[in-house]
Amino acid sequence: MKQNVSRRNLLKKLSAGMAGVLVTGQSFGRQFNKEQTHTPFNSDLALVDPKDSIKITRLEIIPVNTCRTIFIKLHTDAGIIGIGEGTVEGRITTTAAAIGELEKYLIGKDPRQVTHHWQAMYRHAFYRGGIILTSALSAVDIAMWDIKGKALGVPIYELLGGPTRDRIRVYGQAQTPEGAKGVMAEGYKSMKVGVT
Repeated sequence: MKQNVSRRNLLKKLSAGMAGVLVTGQSFGRQFNKEQTHTPFNSDLALVDPKDSIKITRLEIIPVNTCRTIFIKLHTDAGIIGIGEGTVEGRITTTAAAIGELEKYLIGKDPRQVTHHWQAMYRHAFYRGGIILTSALSAVDIAMWDIKGKALGVPIYELLGGPTRDRIRVYGQAQTPEGAKGVMAEGYKSMKVGVT
């Protein structure tokens, strides 16, 4: 039996097949996403109900020149304060100004929509990226995750997929040979040393 294979019939069959794949994929995707995006919640430690509204009210910038870094406090109308850190060493004033410029966007927003806000702030200008903007976004990003974790009563690592290890190697810091001996005496196996 000979089939009539024309370009039109072939395109119809391909379109019907692709539509079936897409519909199946979308329903599978919805089911998969429901299972994967379950947000952890601890009602005993949560500071607000997940359905409650939370809005950012102000951004406080705290430069710590002795540590060559910037901390921020992101305040909310629910009384939850998120703390974040971000800096470019040697550019505290510049980074603080960049963080301050983000405040206008943040006021009145729900800090629990972390990824949405990060994307909106990153893409807000014609010239994107760069180390200063990325450091400013880092501080705000960390503070929003802090708020979300406190609001839900869970550690941030649970919101980011759970722990990947139960131990981590750390190092001490010393500026002098005497300080290095002290670091080793404290039990560190490695250290960062300053050049004098």
